[in-house]
Amino acid sequence: MVESATLTDLTVQVSRQAVARIEALAAKTGQSTSDLVCEALANYLDYREWKAAAIAEAIAASDAGEEPIEHERMVEWLNSWGTENELPPPQVRVVWNRRARSDIGRLRQYIAETTPQGAALVARRIRDSSAT
Repeated sequence: MVESATLTDLTVQVSRQAVARIEALAAKTGQSTSDLVCEALANYLDYREWKAAAIAEAIAASDAGEEPIEHERMVEWLNSWGTENELPPPQVRVVWNRRARSDIGRLRQYIAETTPQGAALVARRIRDSSAT
């Protein structure tokens, strides 16, 4: 729940169906419709900001000479699934952005609450499994 001192009004038009869904979810969860809409909007903005940053990062990487996986190679690989001549997957370059590194850190902290010895191992294995 957001503190009321930090809130402001915003008027938007939404479909009756969306309002009905929000009201039904509010009834099921015991949350107010306002809290649900604030949470949904915050999650949507987080996603869109992440997506915009990821696109900008990919463009910058491409401009710097890194080669993305070509769409045609992905389609060719996917179309080969289940055939006698199934192709190996195209090479992927994994980039650990700030949010991903933060997620790994939180996961490590969570595991460390019950298994301190295993926390570093799990985080390292996740990173190593996607190393390029």
